[in-house]
Parts: sequence; structure tokens; C-alpha cells
Amino acid sequence: MQSIKILVTDKQHERIARIHFLMQQIDETYQTFEQADEEFDLYNYCKKLNDNAEILIASVDNQDVGLAAIYLNENSKIAYITFFGILRMFQGTATGASKKLFTATEDLAIQYNMRKLMGEIHKDNKASIYFFKRNKCMPTETQLENSLFIYYEKYLETRLTQYVKNGNSV
Repeated sequence: MQSIKILVTDKQHERIARIHFLMQQIDETYQTFEQADEEFDLYNYCKKLNDNAEILIASVDNQDVGLAAIYLNENSKIAYITFFGILRMFQGTATGASKKLFTATEDLAIQYNMRKLMGEIHKDNKASIYFFKRNKCMPTETQLENSLFIYYEKYLETRLTQYVKNGNSV
């Protein structure tokens, strides 16, 4: 049986290469970054995430297979998922890596007293749309008609209340 670990990585210089490598591997399927502005620099984006976001890495049998990058906005109490991806060969498999990474993302947001989790998904990324809906994320009402993205949100109030009832502090 494969063991799955979710790692909350420290903000170290070495992790930039790890984030960069994972993003490149995950993005091979969708070429999201290739479709971006020609001026887009993936390595610098990874540095920005390293400095400003919380990073979760899903690992199966000591192999990095997934990544979530989350910005925690203390003022709005919204956790923004800026990147969420699992290597294709681990998507929808019995390992449960996607679900465990998403649950860890929710857990992290709750630990920081976030009230809502939000993310944006390319409108052609059917697998991600299905995954977010299956995890009780709803499309926001403020969709731009010509947008390439669908914005999803999930309210965390119920889980946050349970977290505090269990004796945890936020």
C-alpha cells in the first residue's frame, strides 16, 4: 500500500527548485504557463509563491506528486488557492492524493481562521472543475462572461466551528 504524506514546507531557498519542478511536471498536461503572457517567468513565479504563500506538497512513497499554493488574507479571511495540481498519473487513483491535498488545504485555512476558500480554474479544465464541485466548492455568482476562468468558493464556517469546539484555538 502506498503511503501518502502532506508536507507543509518551510520557506527555504531549496524549496523553490522543488516547487518549480513540480509545477513544470503538473503543467505538462495543461500548458497553462505556456498560454500565459510571453513575459511570464515560471521560476520567478515560484520564488513569489515561496516568499508569500503557504505551500503544501503531496508525496506518495517519498515521490512528490502534488502541490497546493495558498495565500491567506488576514483582512478578508479568505484563503486563495493560487495553484493546485496533482501529477496526471495520480489523479483519480486509489491513492487519494488529490483529496488528501485538498483536505490539508482546508485544514490549513481553518488553522488560520479563514472563513472562505477560493480558487480559479481554467474553464476548459474539466477534471479540475469536476474535482472542485465534488469537494463542495461552488461557482461564484460574479463570473465574467468572457473569462477564461471559473471562480469557485467554499465556506468554511461549519468546519471552523467544529475545529474550535474540539478545543483548538484560532
